[in-house]
Amino acid sequence: MVNRFKEHIDAHFSFLKEKKILIASGASAGLSAAFNAPLAGVMFALEEIFRYFSPIILLATIVSAVAADLVSSSIFGLEPIFDFIIKEKILTIVEEIYGGASVAYSPAAEQTISEIEKWGLSDKPICMAKTQYSLSDNPKLLGAPEGFEVKINEVKLSNGAGFIVCLTGDIMTMPGLPKVPAANLMDIDEEGNIFGLF
Repeated sequence: MVNRFKEHIDAHFSFLKEKKILIASGASAGLSAAFNAPLAGVMFALEEIFRYFSPIILLATIVSAVAADLVSSSIFGLEPIFDFIIKEKILTIVEEIYGGASVAYSPAAEQTISEIEKWGLSDKPICMAKTQYSLSDNPKLLGAPEGFEVKINEVKLSNGAGFIVCLTGDIMTMPGLPKVPAANLMDIDEEGNIFGLF
């Protein structure tokens, strides 16, 4: 919503509308090229950027998504550009993003990685399941320590979601909870009244 004053001219509002259409078209094209999914790019632009339907916006986002998909697939092809093996991807994440020095694998993790590579599914992105308190896998090393070793205890293939999930340290795959869950503050008194809800 834009506040309109009498000194504003129609050209200003036309520029704002065109700018928003260009942003939506760019977002649609970017998602389409990155994920080879033109429909997802169009849906993202319509749902997240505009949040309403307009034939002009629909046409602009469809054209940009299809064009971006055609250009990216004809230039880059459909094969991944960076074809790293799983352990190279994990080491890159640990060294370049987390600031760690090395990775250690449990025998079970080694076995699963070998199976995933044998099945030809090693091109999936890596999802690191780790503590939220540190860039390492140790929740006691708070913040951003350097030069640590990350221990991969388990590796899971989430093929439907398109990820290889690496479980580090003592992490479990369950929804994250704060140190004191909100449920600890909820109860019912003698009269049947619920208290402690948000």
